[in-house]
Amino acid sequence: MQKRLWLTAVVGLILALAACTVWANDAWISVPYTDESVEYDGFWRVVDNPAALGGSELMGSRTLNSYVEFSFTGSGVRWLGTKSPAMGYASVYLNGELVATQVDGYSPDAQNQAVIYAIEDLEEGSYVLRIVPEEAKSEAAAMSFVAVNGFQYIPTLEDAIAIGTDAIDLPIGCLGLHDPVGRYYPEQAVALLEVALENGRAKLNSNNPVEKLEAIGEINRRAAELKESVVVVNIPDQSGNGRVGTIEGGPVWIEGPIGRALAFNGAGDAVRVDNISVSDTSSIEFWLQMPEAVSGGWQNILGVRGANTDRSPGIWHQGDGDFQTIQLSTQPNWKGFNHMGPEGEGTKFDPDQWYHIALVKNGAYYTLYVNAEEIITVETGEGMIPGEYLLLGGRNVNIDDLRVWDRVRDQVEIAADYQEPLVGNEEGLIGYWTFDTVR
Repeated sequence: MQKRLWLTAVVGLILALAACTVWANDAWISVPYTDESVEYDGFWRVVDNPAALGGSELMGSRTLNSYVEFSFTGSGVRWLGTKSPAMGYASVYLNGELVATQVDGYSPDAQNQAVIYAIEDLEEGSYVLRIVPEEAKSEAAAMSFVAVNGFQYIPTLEDAIAIGTDAIDLPIGCLGLHDPVGRYYPEQAVALLEVALENGRAKLNSNNPVEKLEAIGEINRRAAELKESVVVVNIPDQSGNGRVGTIEGGPVWIEGPIGRALAFNGAGDAVRVDNISVSDTSSIEFWLQMPEAVSGGWQNILGVRGANTDRSPGIWHQGDGDFQTIQLSTQPNWKGFNHMGPEGEGTKFDPDQWYHIALVKNGAYYTLYVNAEEIITVETGEGMIPGEYLLLGGRNVNIDDLRVWDRVRDQVEIAADYQEPLVGNEEGLIGYWTFDTVR
């Protein structure tokens, strides 16, 4: 009976230690060398390494005052780097005190994201870890470089709660009006993180360090699972031709003239549609609103682009004070029109209004229609350089109901349906994006 009790106790202890190891591993947060908490000086060069944390690392050797410093608040720290035949020794300091010398980065085979040095039993507090390359190396090492890929640290429970709370930075469960379109978190993943955060808050005043470590590990693990669970959505092609729009940045869903529209910020927001081009007999239609004039040069708001062109055709916008106009430019010869407003050259678009834009290429000529009224026809020539994909949203503009046709549409046709949604199977329609739904 005593033997059985002893075995039970041993098994329980082993399981408890294993659980602590799992939680301890989860408690570490990884920080690339590019983070603002990392500073370096002296001889260091950036080396691309796809297998490294963040895709690159610092490589350095002994020079006067050459070092890397990592500032953190917590109870443990690890230095991550690449071990290889070219690596030598480094000295390590903690809050200005030398804690280790001849820390060796040598390995006969390359090891990425290796833990080169670790301190795992610190009292909670604020620390600065400094790494200084030495001139010395092991006899086996070919050179004496030092690699710094990043760091790991165990945060305080307070910091873990703050980091976990900040991790919920996307819409939850689905996307709605005024949300950034493109990504969202599943409700279940958010709920699990919120439970972990609540458990962590309940242990803030605990005097048991193991309990706190478990809470930190649970929060970090659930936050990592949340990031991995993110749902990436696209803009469907309602024409049935499968030309799905890929979202870049975070354009926002807003009310448009026909259902929902997309608001682009002019700083990375875009929608890209691959495998589409337009010919000398084609039509492009969309609703456009320019809510805020932007000073500066021309910027592309819609273009059929490729390796040889950004304008087959390209629609450009220029804002100067309260004066906003658009430009059409095509390749070859960059022919088109400049400074065109809703009533022709020299007029401006009202930032509070939506305007329907139609661009019709009929052989050698391009015609601009605004609200189904012909504004200008220009001779651009035939033989447009074919683009490979469509990109829209380069400026802070709002766009709705984009339609691309591989045939000429006349004024009567445009006027008949530009204010209404299409069925999607209309003759010659090769792409149709309403922005009303995502998938």
